[in-house]
Amino acid sequence: MKHFALIISTSQEWLQECGEELSKLGLQVKATSELDKGLQVLRAEKIDLVLVDYRISSEAGLSISVAARNFNPLCEIIVTHATKEFSAAYEALKQHAFDYFTDQHSLSHVIDSVKQVIAKLERAGKPVHNQTLNEKLISDIGMLVEISALLNQVTEEDLATDIILDTLYEAFGIDQTAIILKNDENRFIVKKTRGLGLQFEQKFAFTEQDSINGKEINLESVNTLVPAEHVLKINQEDVKLSSQVNVCIMHPMRYQDKCNGFLLAMIEEGQFYGQEIIMKILKFLSTQAAAVFHNLFELSKPKLKFGKRAYDNLILEMMQDNIETARALGGTVSFCFLRVVQAESITDAKVLNETISAYRQTIAQNLDEEMELVWQTLDTALVIMPGADIFTSESVLMELRQKVEALQVFDGVSAGLTVKYAYVNYPQIGSDLEQIIATLWKRLFAEMEKPGQEGNLQNQRAGAKC
Repeated sequence: MKHFALIISTSQEWLQECGEELSKLGLQVKATSELDKGLQVLRAEKIDLVLVDYRISSEAGLSISVAARNFNPLCEIIVTHATKEFSAAYEALKQHAFDYFTDQHSLSHVIDSVKQVIAKLERAGKPVHNQTLNEKLISDIGMLVEISALLNQVTEEDLATDIILDTLYEAFGIDQTAIILKNDENRFIVKKTRGLGLQFEQKFAFTEQDSINGKEINLESVNTLVPAEHVLKINQEDVKLSSQVNVCIMHPMRYQDKCNGFLLAMIEEGQFYGQEIIMKILKFLSTQAAAVFHNLFELSKPKLKFGKRAYDNLILEMMQDNIETARALGGTVSFCFLRVVQAESITDAKVLNETISAYRQTIAQNLDEEMELVWQTLDTALVIMPGADIFTSESVLMELRQKVEALQVFDGVSAGLTVKYAYVNYPQIGSDLEQIIATLWKRLFAEMEKPGQEGNLQNQRAGAKC
């Protein structure tokens, strides 16, 4: 069976080289450098594969992707020469792009992807309305994996909610969905919805002790709620639903053995996927989203805010100066957050002052001269390591932790301290200061939640006292 491909690019060299390689694979190839002609080809012929070069602009490339899918829902899209911008990759995935290549990828990478498309087309060989459930599910599982990778790069809560709700609607055809998150008052409230309306957003709120339709809310596994006369009752509050809704599925988002929210979907009559498969989809997305929302919530808590005071601006300037120096010299620089953690609270003021003085002095003495140490609070510091790579950073910080854990105060009693740390390295993470700082906080919070040495340290202190 013959398959037809369309290449759109402003580069004549790319059109020729790519066209020749696709022809060798047995594809019937059309190529053009003009968007209008590309659209004409899509209208006139059944195109199975479109390779769109984002050098024509990501917006134009996106419009071609949408048009191709409108003319042939089974058409596969491969994006080439794209930027590394997160938004561009996300939009391409929303349009079900089969693959996404930046300028760094060679023609051979693209051809490998084209071969996979051909194999997929050969397996299908029939229009989309005849696709079996398994064929569609296999395709959508691949998209879920891509979405999962994108979620872990998100630093904004609103963007994370949009990605999840867009995926449920555009990939799986679930029209009515919501993300529910726990707030500072331990109350679960609607963060954002699709297709549920303002009344639902305002009324659908509850605590762990509340009930829905007379049933306790399960914080550990899926909640299957059947509306009574198109109504969900939260305690004595009625929340009205569409008459087409048969079941409401609410899957908890759990992280570190705690429920920080729910992913909700309404099951309607005539849904392509049945209830059992939708529950599995929600479980997958809930698992991926739980850690993301947890970390974003932690990042939103009050802490030292950079750029608000002269002291903070000084820190920013120090970091920026080090980045610019590393860039000019073609070198590296590592930025590290470290936090001193104690195994048990210290109630004696004299012991507390002695302990603070001891660990600060220990940390300062064990850093090289060219390294910069800035204490942000009594227990948290920024360390700047010019010329350090990730291995040097890890080695230095591990040694600091060992020195601090070995500290003794008053009659040889262990200070009962350890150090939690996180670091990033330029140029590996880029030069955007906001991204660097957000990543540092995110990694430090994740590190703080890991089981540490506190239990061992408590034993050390108890043993020393005996």
